[in-house]
Amino acid sequence: AIVVMEDAKKNPLEIRYGKLGNLKDLSLDIYADASFGGVDKGLKSTEGFIILLRGENDKCSPISWKSKIITRVCKSAKSAETVALENAMDSAIGIGRQLRQIQTGSVHEKPAPIHAFTDSASLVESIRSTKQVDEGSMRLHVERIKDHLQSQNIETVTWTSTDRMLADPLTKIKADTTNLITVLR
Repeated sequence: AIVVMEDAKKNPLEIRYGKLGNLKDLSLDIYADASFGGVDKGLKSTEGFIILLRGENDKCSPISWKSKIITRVCKSAKSAETVALENAMDSAIGIGRQLRQIQTGSVHEKPAPIHAFTDSASLVESIRSTKQVDEGSMRLHVERIKDHLQSQNIETVTWTSTDRMLADPLTKIKADTTNLITVLR
């Protein structure tokens, strides 16, 4: 987040919300990332996410973003990535339900389609696997992510390369901000 803020100070940035098309055709994209052990003498990790509202012709607008220290101590990069993805999903599901309520007037509708992206290949592998995760403290988090997929609150979790991870600048000091700035403009 520091990098994004410094970049914004040097180069004024306006976030613009353009026309995205029909409300019923909107979906949400989550980009969630973490930086393992980079805070408090290596004891704390940082999580960050950005949620984009995606419309026709793949036009999108940021609707929510966050960067913060993960409150629990993570034992690995994978556990930090898992916590970040789970927290981002919880936020996106709330937003998705609000979108459906605006569209239908009902609070009982399934949320708008949500697609999640992570640059942790091992996390995606754990989500798709029937094997239990080795790290005991991660099991509940992985199971909650699997439950979101099974209940179709989240439609997909997809691996993306680190250079395409839009949330990277929200968690790492020297991350390239180019992709994120392009999306925000």
